[in-house]
Amino acid sequence: MKKILLVAVAVFAFGSASAQNAKFGLKGGINFATFTDTDTQNKTGIHLGILVDIEISKKFSIQPEFQYSAQGFTASTSGTTYIANLDYFNIPITAKIKTGDKFNIEVGPQFGFLLDANAKSGNQTVDIMYLFKTTDIGIILGASYDLDKNSFLAFRYNMGINGLAKNLPTGANDSNNRVILLSYGYKFN
Repeated sequence: MKKILLVAVAVFAFGSASAQNAKFGLKGGINFATFTDTDTQNKTGIHLGILVDIEISKKFSIQPEFQYSAQGFTASTSGTTYIANLDYFNIPITAKIKTGDKFNIEVGPQFGFLLDANAKSGNQTVDIMYLFKTTDIGIILGASYDLDKNSFLAFRYNMGINGLAKNLPTGANDSNNRVILLSYGYKFN
């Protein structure tokens, strides 16, 4: 975890040092999250964060972010529906390829750190933090559209690649996060 945070800090420091080629900004939007387990359904949440878009060339940039993300899933067992809320601090680092004047393709890794986990059913809330690993690694595929020189819309799909369960029984299937993010962002000059 320390190495991941050092990489993120180094990328942000590089962006600060190259301020003439970097734009800092804010980003937020809606999530549709679930697990790869077939018995779960989407849970709607939000994401909010800061970013720096570091231009390497006219057609390519790197965009690291620090982001809060409300994820989880909805499930039903024996006629009872419950919502699992998993709050993450995510660090996505995407390579942005500009395919036109306003359209960008985004791809890269994401490193997530579980902040809190609970399950709610009716008026009852149960802490389930002990069930999950505290780190999540994913791959991001997405696109963004520049509305003007400062604001943009973005679509991303985050595919978790490491299992999430802690102390999984032998032979049991593990699950990964799957999150669709729809965002609005604003970059300052």
